[in-house]
Amino acid sequence: MRTIPKDYGVDYEIELVDQGIVLGDRIWVQLKSTERTKRVVARWPIANRFPDLRSDGDGNITAEYIPYSLGMKEIAYVQRCHFPLLLVVVDLAAEDAYWLPIRDEVDLHHSDLNDRVPRRKSATLRIPLWNSLTEERKRNYSGLRWYALEPGRMYAFATLHHFFHEFQYEGRLSGYSIGDGHIDDGAEVELKRSLAIAREYCEEALKLDVLFGERGIDFFRADQIPVVNAPGLKWQLEHGARAAKKALHALDSNEYTFAGMSILLGRVQQAINLMSTAVSAYQGFKGRFLLTEQTVVWHHWSVQNGRINLQQQR
Repeated sequence: MRTIPKDYGVDYEIELVDQGIVLGDRIWVQLKSTERTKRVVARWPIANRFPDLRSDGDGNITAEYIPYSLGMKEIAYVQRCHFPLLLVVVDLAAEDAYWLPIRDEVDLHHSDLNDRVPRRKSATLRIPLWNSLTEERKRNYSGLRWYALEPGRMYAFATLHHFFHEFQYEGRLSGYSIGDGHIDDGAEVELKRSLAIAREYCEEALKLDVLFGERGIDFFRADQIPVVNAPGLKWQLEHGARAAKKALHALDSNEYTFAGMSILLGRVQQAINLMSTAVSAYQGFKGRFLLTEQTVVWHHWSVQNGRINLQQQR
């Protein structure tokens, strides 16, 4: 943890270290403190939609949060920052600290601030109680690690998008007259070249550790996405690379059918197309550390099913 000598809205820079190795992944902190934080209860009517979750007597699901007022100048500064800047509020009485990604909170819950409401001096942010350093420690600081990896993930998404757009110029996987064991109009050379490029891009994409490796996103790494019962992005890229390899071998040996080659080319094209949409899926995770109905339902379900421990210090 490094103190910023001249404080223009950032108090500390924190760099991650694992097993003595400095990783180069960082977050930045705007530090506040209070003698004792105020706790507020938020409620959502969910009994009809989530009957299996415990609710209060009025059919609401509840969650406690800490309201914290931040000045407009500070918020404007955060919105100009191109790095993860987190608000950390220290509760001196509880001897704990609570954190919040300011930009995500403002974008999701205070979009009207972008309209520059006249005479508005501050906005009240809501910090969920599960965003405490006590809870973070139990989870090996998974939330803070998430934001420390955000710049690297944005670079990785840019790389994926680059692969997708380059392939639009360099490759073509459709429009061929394919027969059993032959391709009309002498287009076999072009198709082989396109398949080789697609295979290379899929294999290079899989090397992006912050997306698909040990530090990757479960949603992308999973072979199957339970919620939508669909293959994960890593699975799609792996099968796209394999399909390209099989198609190249079939072309070299002239052992393929119209149906078989069409299926292989479709798998390769699907993998390439997903490179352009991966970042859109990531944007859906912006609210995972904020106070929203979705995250509250998930946390209640996790606690109820013994997946996580959300006992808060009072």
